[in-house]
Amino acid sequence: MPYPGSYKHGDYRAVCDVCGQAFFASQMRMRWDEMFVCQADYEVRHPQDFVRGVPDDMRADPVSLRPEPTYVDPQTFGGYLQTLEGAPLPFLLQFNGSRILRKVDT
Repeated sequence: MPYPGSYKHGDYRAVCDVCGQAFFASQMRMRWDEMFVCQADYEVRHPQDFVRGVPDDMRADPVSLRPEPTYVDPQTFGGYLQTLEGAPLPFLLQFNGSRILRKVDT
């Protein structure tokens, strides 16, 4: 004699692809990875699977090989001028004990 609840008219028995237990097909669902599973093993596909990558712009910015000459006025910085040894130009501007090499417009 069959046990109670083992027959439903118009429904069939199916085995869960994950846990291997038998259920009625009406109690099971098809998962996103094409597995026929019971309610306990059903899971929604992760939203991160639908994220699309954004292409990166890999071009480099143009580089200036030689910087533009900077002309400074020693009165602006409160420093004084010295000539660099062995060369009439550029001049050496000394300001607050640090030395900055700059061409000076005289």
